[in-house]
Amino acid sequence: MRFTFVHTADWQIGKPFAGFPPEKAPLLRQARLDVIGRIAETARSVGAGHILVAGDVYDSPDVPERDLHQSLDKMRREEGLIWHLLPGNHDPQQAGGIWERLARIGLPGNVTLHLQPGSVTIADGVALLPAPLNGRTSSDDPTAWMDQAATPGAQYRIGLAHGSIQGFGSGDGDASVPIAPKRPELAGLDYLALGDWHGATQISSRAWYSGTPEPDRFPDNEPGFVLVVTLEGPGAPPVVERRATAHFTWWKRDVTVTGQETMAHFERSSSDDVAEVGDALESPQVILLDYQLALGAGFYLRAQEIQNNHAQAAMRARLAEARALGQQWVTLYNQESRQRGHLFFQRLDMRLSDGLGVRSASEMDWERGRVFVLDTLQLDPYTGELQQKAGAQTSRREFRSRAELELALQEVLEGGS
Repeated sequence: MRFTFVHTADWQIGKPFAGFPPEKAPLLRQARLDVIGRIAETARSVGAGHILVAGDVYDSPDVPERDLHQSLDKMRREEGLIWHLLPGNHDPQQAGGIWERLARIGLPGNVTLHLQPGSVTIADGVALLPAPLNGRTSSDDPTAWMDQAATPGAQYRIGLAHGSIQGFGSGDGDASVPIAPKRPELAGLDYLALGDWHGATQISSRAWYSGTPEPDRFPDNEPGFVLVVTLEGPGAPPVVERRATAHFTWWKRDVTVTGQETMAHFERSSSDDVAEVGDALESPQVILLDYQLALGAGFYLRAQEIQNNHAQAAMRARLAEARALGQQWVTLYNQESRQRGHLFFQRLDMRLSDGLGVRSASEMDWERGRVFVLDTLQLDPYTGELQQKAGAQTSRREFRSRAELELALQEVLEGGS
């Protein structure tokens, strides 16, 4: 029996793109919704009836309500296709979280949420083994239970998970959500559909990251694809084919500017360069450019001023939108980086009513190592900028683990203080 399905992940619907000009950010946000239709077209073109979304369907638990409605509406329209959604680290399964919000809206009949680990029959002879996440980080492998999972009568066992394969993309054993690279062999999986890494990447013959179907940054991997997976027979290796789905192409170009004459030539030629790249593409796409410029100090400072003005305008527009939607809190930024083999993060939430800011982060203390902190500070509720008032005070609490920090942060956000 042959079984064909589509593997995708990391849609991150609702991503704010706050660093972009206010007239551009909505286009990028809309592209993350519109790609649902292109994924459906791909599924129909190969006769696949099931689409597996390996986590991070949404960018955060507090994406605007309209994004939830639009995403469900787009999936609802694709009759004959079944969408399997898995919580990831951006949209974990938690009490009162985004998946309960979706349930309150009302799920279409062709959308299935996999909120608990356990074998699910999705077609005759096909068992799906989902590994949903219930937090941003975990020291346990969420796929470990698959080794002992019974799937009576199933010809195919397909794993669905979100996390970091140990030894790939991070230091060994230091992944925020570690997944054993040998899980397909240990659990007898015909295929392990993974999410988290934004580029389409093969880990082994039976384990792949699909990457994000719509790029969201200037890439150093290969985003903009979904994977069409065909299981030809029990025990046979899966046949995996990448299919392009991206609307935007993010293109980098290195340019050295040494004077006014070179700069003038650069400004004249840039639009021609875009057209040349566009002509080389198989289908019309919109090009985003990232020019890495080696500039004099004066030009650099002016460029920084322009970028800061754009960022401030984008933040004001975002806060106004959140206020109009009746939100109590808004996340101003949520960033992660890896340094010396450790994952560091910082997040800033602001209460819209009075500008109370709550910063949660991991920091390096040279005596104690990595520490987890929660700070409160006063922000301007209309710009998000730090208030420099005489006598203004901040409070600081420290925690032994990220889990303790996130619990304290959740208490603050839910308690409103």
